Amino acid sequence: MTTDDPPKLYVWPNEPVPARRVWRYTVDPIRDEPDAFFVYRHAPGREVPDGLFLRDLMTLDLASPDAICAFIQRYGPLGPEWQDRQPLADAYGAAGLSWEQYTQATIDSIRGLSEISFYTPEYVSTLLRSAELEAQMTPAPDFQVARGNITFVTLDEFRIGARTMRDLARAWRLYTGTMTIEELRDSWESHHSVPDSIDAAVGRMLVELSDLSPFAPLVVGNADDAQPPVSLTSALRLQVFNEIVKGSVALRCRNETCPYGVWYLPTTWNTGSRRYCCSECADMQTARERRRRVRDANRLAKQGLTEEQIAANMGTSIDRVEGWLAAAAKRRKGGK
Repeated sequence: MTTDDPPKLYVWPNEPVPARRVWRYTVDPIRDEPDAFFVYRHAPGREVPDGLFLRDLMTLDLASPDAICAFIQRYGPLGPEWQDRQPLADAYGAAGLSWEQYTQATIDSIRGLSEISFYTPEYVSTLLRSAELEAQMTPAPDFQVARGNITFVTLDEFRIGARTMRDLARAWRLYTGTMTIEELRDSWESHHSVPDSIDAAVGRMLVELSDLSPFAPLVVGNADDAQPPVSLTSALRLQVFNEIVKGSVALRCRNETCPYGVWYLPTTWNTGSRRYCCSECADMQTARERRRRVRDANRLAKQGLTEEQIAANMGTSIDRVEGWLAAAAKRRKGGK
């Protein structure tokens, strides 16, 4: 679909990297604060379905707090790229800071972003509001230590992370030729500058995929530590990396009412016709098209055409037309 050839990418290793589970979370809304909540991290983690970056994430309604909470419950939180939402107790405890020192240092760091032209005022303002709200709403440090694995998330922070990941998927689609630069510009939604060329989009993609360190080889002495869960952001980045390695392209499901995100990755199930994302969509669209053919055949019959004429008009066999007309007659009589 694109007119320009994308730049060549070089990957290592030149084979898919095994995925890891993501942390499991429970969402705890905060009373009198509808735009923020605590999430509690649990082990063991859960697997992320293939193609999540193309399907559930792309169709997530970011205007709906309930939809965002349900997504976090199922997959985990997302946030700004500079702050991968590690548990609060880990963050300020490891730094040797009191909770007040940690939150103030975070606020100061965000204010410093306003000096960098790369960050828009709206982006910095969103982060600052979230950090100030975090300082006000977070429980006392002894509570965090007792409960452990707690993360503070605002809806705006999640939206920043989700939009960044969705634009990463769009940049990848542009790179693979399933989206035009015009479509990319029209759909771009993150705070990052809108790419004006394939080279710029690939550059944005390279920035997002520059840190895959959570998947680096490691040697441990405890089997339980051999595959530690990762953040959802890291898991989504790895999904894109692996599709680049495999040379995949995103295909549009031909089901007109596909409920699973429209775009999908070919699998062993659909590599032949490459028409549908799953067997359910294939069944839905096949049934829809058959109903249309039955209606068309019935309409032509009412116009006085013979079965032979209807078959010639619709490019099909007489036997099939007979079946369609019989089905229409059965429905008129109240049958199924």
